Amino acid sequence: MEAMTIPERLPNAKQVYIPEGKVENYLLCLEHAVGGAKARFLGELGYTRQNTDLLKQQLLLIAKKVNMRKQSEVAQGGTAVKELDTVVLTHDVAEYGLVQGDVGAVVHCYADGHTYEVEFVSADGRTVALLTLTDADIRPLREGELSTTKMDSPPYPNADVSMPPASCESGPARRQRR
Repeated sequence: MEAMTIPERLPNAKQVYIPEGKVENYLLCLEHAVGGAKARFLGELGYTRQNTDLLKQQLLLIAKKVNMRKQSEVAQGGTAVKELDTVVLTHDVAEYGLVQGDVGAVVHCYADGHTYEVEFVSADGRTVALLTLTDADIRPLREGELSTTKMDSPPYPNADVSMPPASCESGPARRQRR
């Protein structure tokens, strides 16, 4: 079925904020394993680590004031997953310490409509994994479901929790193709 585009404000737009270091150490960090491509793109638009405040101001303005475009499509059996949806993992991903039922956020939907980049974040905001997943790997979060916390030892096998959140200089690659 064809996707339809609907203008929409970002939910909770007045509460939007940019976490400390997210722009400097991720979006504008050429050396970051995941953010490097974004940094190259933003660099072409004139944004560098020397003018991070300008980018932050403009991102916040967009989030708070501009109508966003939201794609939605109804597939057989329900609603398709969309960018920024909260999703639930349908199976364990042992190499990242993720288990069935862990909650992630869709950060990108591929054109095929069945493949997604999903970020799994610890309660303190550290990225545990950024995985390329398919419809078989995730499902939408259902209304009324609760998320839970867990702590294993070590907390996440491939996340370096002894270090502060990934910085431009030390951010390990967390991307894995499933």
